[in-house]
Amino acid sequence: TLNYDLYRPTYHSELFQAVFDFINKEDEDIQALEIGAGTGLATAPFLVEDFQVEAVEISQKMVDFLRNKFKDFTNFQVRNIPFEDYLFSLNSIDLLYSATAFHWISKEKGYQKVYDILKPKGSIALFWNIPSIEDNGILYQHIQMIYDSYQNKGYRKKSNQTSDAAKNYYTSIVNDLQPYGFEPFIEKTYQ
Repeated sequence: TLNYDLYRPTYHSELFQAVFDFINKEDEDIQALEIGAGTGLATAPFLVEDFQVEAVEISQKMVDFLRNKFKDFTNFQVRNIPFEDYLFSLNSIDLLYSATAFHWISKEKGYQKVYDILKPKGSIALFWNIPSIEDNGILYQHIQMIYDSYQNKGYRKKSNQTSDAAKNYYTSIVNDLQPYGFEPFIEKTYQ
């Protein structure tokens, strides 16, 4: 878990600032729910901004790590539960966010649940770290060889991610969200 926290790519500070600028900040006590917190790479910026963050994380090892990592923050709590099993009050959250994790939740269950959880002026922020083969050609090829060596052992092979493929992926998420009542959308890419 420690190595995951140390070496996992983090998120651009401009991304967090864009989220802060977008959300409704009329309330001083902003309630946030993080889905799939992992080791908290996307948690810290919200805690520092004094959001009240509740995280749900399916891995007990990650939950233990998070509790220790953020033990000095009174505005943080974490629950060892899948988002699908999370019990919630309607219209209770100002911001729901997920960093490189929401794709594990079925959109049929997840998007409606998110819509029900959010306050009328609430926001959802979904973001990912997606490597581009244009940016990391040699590194990507070496990593792909490792994936290929495990392909017959039940591991899922990563798809080739070009900038266009990533853009199409984000557009598909926006298209998937629209029928559930989410609007307006802001889509940004940080290199």
